[in-house]
Amino acid sequence: MKSFHSYLEGTYLHPDVTSKDLDQALVQAKEHKLAGICVLPFWAKKTARDLGESGIPLIVAVGYPHGYQMTETKIFQIEQALKHGADEIALSLNLSAFKSGMTWVKIEIAKCAQLVHQQGKVLNVLLDCHYLAGHELIGLCVLCKDAGADHITFLSPDINQDSLEALRAMTPPDMGIKIYTRLSSTDESEMIKAAGIDQVGVANLGQVLKPKPIT
Repeated sequence: MKSFHSYLEGTYLHPDVTSKDLDQALVQAKEHKLAGICVLPFWAKKTARDLGESGIPLIVAVGYPHGYQMTETKIFQIEQALKHGADEIALSLNLSAFKSGMTWVKIEIAKCAQLVHQQGKVLNVLLDCHYLAGHELIGLCVLCKDAGADHITFLSPDINQDSLEALRAMTPPDMGIKIYTRLSSTDESEMIKAAGIDQVGVANLGQVLKPKPIT
């Protein structure tokens, strides 16, 4: 059985992330054999170099956080991220286009999926629970699947059994499912795994991995 650490992905997407933060992240990732490190495009080359032959996947976030960049811009970012060693692309859905009812959202995901799959890599689409209602999430899960995405990641979901099980239920069974959130501790692992979540992107990884005080 996998340890909880093998479900954890360190996410470093906040605007004030520093090279020192990433250096510490790499030490933690290797020490705990984490499931991946997710960074913004600017840090992709450094992170890939520092990961070296560790076998820990590099995930690069494209279009983060709201996906409103031009598709051509996202395509260029993906090309550069793959060139710099990305194993997976985390693509932010174009919320502006989706909320406008445009069919372009599916076309964009399909274009990105084709590019990523040509390199034998993985496409993961980010869906922000703050901005999407339940019925919108359900429709988008099907859309992502039809457009060729491999995984769906839900940003900032409610961390309780019912909510997580609902997200798993709305995601096509042959698609991977992740959540990006903050965790109180690794004690939440059993609930998360029991809900059928494949992987957890943790924004406060250092705090979660900090040893518990001896009492």
